[in-house]
Amino acid sequence: MKIAQVNPGYQSIPPDKWGAMEEIIWQYKTNFERLGHTVDIVYADQVDKTSYDLVHLHVGRLAIESDHLDGGLVHRQVPYIFTMHDVSSHLFGRSSKAYVHNEYAIKGSLFSTVGCKRFRDIFPSECRDKLEWLLHGVDADFFSPPDVTPEKHSLLCVGMKEPRKQFHLALEAAKILDLPITIVGPEHDYCKEYALKHFHNSGYNKLTLIEDSNKNELKKIHNEHTILVHPSYSETGNPCLAVMEAMSSGLPVVGTNMDEYSNEHDDDFPDLSNIPGFLNCVSSAEDIAKKVEIIIDNYSQYAKQAREFALEHTWEKVCKRILNIFEFHKARKKTVNRNSDLFDQILAHAKYLDEKEYEEKVKKLGYPHHLLPSGTGKSWLVFHLEVLRKELGI
Repeated sequence: MKIAQVNPGYQSIPPDKWGAMEEIIWQYKTNFERLGHTVDIVYADQVDKTSYDLVHLHVGRLAIESDHLDGGLVHRQVPYIFTMHDVSSHLFGRSSKAYVHNEYAIKGSLFSTVGCKRFRDIFPSECRDKLEWLLHGVDADFFSPPDVTPEKHSLLCVGMKEPRKQFHLALEAAKILDLPITIVGPEHDYCKEYALKHFHNSGYNKLTLIEDSNKNELKKIHNEHTILVHPSYSETGNPCLAVMEAMSSGLPVVGTNMDEYSNEHDDDFPDLSNIPGFLNCVSSAEDIAKKVEIIIDNYSQYAKQAREFALEHTWEKVCKRILNIFEFHKARKKTVNRNSDLFDQILAHAKYLDEKEYEEKVKKLGYPHHLLPSGTGKSWLVFHLEVLRKELGI
C-alpha cells in the first residue's frame, strides 16, 4: 500500500527536540514501512486523489483550507483518514476555528481517530459515527526501564510548561512530600508568565527545570526518575505521548484521566477511565501527593503494570489497528454504495407504482386532471423507504 502522512508544516519530522505530533507522524511512517508499506511524508498541497491508497491527515484545517491551492482535501476530493491531535475544540468550544476545522475534517474523512470518549462526545452525531478509538503508540524498544531502579524516589513532569498541564500542582505535591521534581518542556511566549510565577520564582531547592530535550536525553531523564505526574485537564491522547513514553520506561503515573471526566460509557466506545499503572487524581496538590504515596507503597507492582500497558500499545500494534479500521471502512463504503444503488432502484419503482395508482384513479373517476391534486403524495411504502434510507445513512 502507498501511504501519505500529511506534514502539518510546523516543525521538522522527525523533530529535532520538541514536537509530539511530529514524533507521532514519524512513528507512523517508520512502523508502516516495517509492515511492508511505502510511506511518504508530504504537504497537503502535494496530495491528489489518485497518488496514494491511504492519506493520513493530522491537522483539521488542511481538510478545508490549502496554503497554495484552491480548497483543502475535501474540496479536491482527496479521500483521507484524520487523527485529531489538538485540544482546542474542547477548550474553546463550538465557536472556535479549531472546532469548525475539526468538525469538517471528521465529516469529510473516511474515518477519524480520537483517544478518549470525551473528545468524541463534543461533536454532533454525524461526526461521532465516524470517530474510532485509537490510542497513541509508543516506541517500547527505545523507551524501556533502566537496568537498576533508582534507590530514591523523584517526580517528573514532561510537557510544555503551560497552564492546562497544571505542573504547578505537581510541584506543590513534591513540596508536601519533600521529594525532588524535574519539569521538562519548552516555555513558549504565552507560557512565560505562568512559568515565571510558579517555577522560576518557586524557591524550592529540589526543583530542576529543563527547557528542552531531544529523544536520547529524554530517555536518560526517564531512567533517572521513578514517578511521572501529569495533572493536565485536557489531553487528546488519553494517555498522551509523554505519558505513554514514561509508562514504557517503567514509570507509574499520577494524572488526570480524560475518560474519568466523562465516565457515562453508555455505548460501545472503549472506556479507559482506569488504566493499569496510572492512578487518577483530581486537580489538587494534596490529592496528587496522596496518590504518589500509594504508588511508593507498592512501587514494583505499579511500575510493572505501567510497562505492560505500554507493551500493549506499541506503534506496530497501533499501525495494525489503524489498517484494520481502514479496511473495514473501505468494505463498508462499498457496501453502502451498493445498497444506495439498490435503494435508488426500489424507491424509483415505489414512486412509479404511486404514479401508476394515481393515473388509475384519474381514469376510474373520469375527472379531468385539473380537478385532482397536482401531486400524488407519498405512499406508506415511499415514506418509510425514505425514512429507512436516512436511518441507514445511504
